[in-house]
Amino acid sequence: MKKNILTKDQGFTLVEILIVIGIIAVLAAIVIVAMNPARLFGKARDTERWTEVNGIANAITQYYADNAGVLPTGIPDVGGTAIEICATTGTACTDPTPDLYDMTTAGVTPNYLPTVPVDPQSTSPNTGYFIIQASNYRVTVTATSTEQQTPDISVTQ
Repeated sequence: MKKNILTKDQGFTLVEILIVIGIIAVLAAIVIVAMNPARLFGKARDTERWTEVNGIANAITQYYADNAGVLPTGIPDVGGTAIEICATTGTACTDPTPDLYDMTTAGVTPNYLPTVPVDPQSTSPNTGYFIIQASNYRVTVTATSTEQQTPDISVTQ
């Protein structure tokens, strides 16, 4: 004859269940703190900035190669101040602030770059990326609003 080993009184008490829930909550909190989602999101946005800055620099290099060593017009010369790349096109780039670089008027967009990239957290109506001509017809594109990377993200080609 088989005996039933389960009795009517078996089960978990409320205190035991609360202890297990507490342990799970503490472990979940440790994992979330260890992962630091804010830092991970910041690194992801910096990676996007680096990719976009590199894409702009590559597009200008392609323009330079296709046009017999002539850079697009409007890039400030060596010794000048870097100017911000305009996110829109046409008169929106010159009115009311003429200190913006219009990649469409220069012939870079859409021929070498399909759209003008914009910083993932840009609060201005522009891209958040800056451009200047370095020595020997080299161009430097910079993202200044980095989160995790110091110094700024900069590509010279």
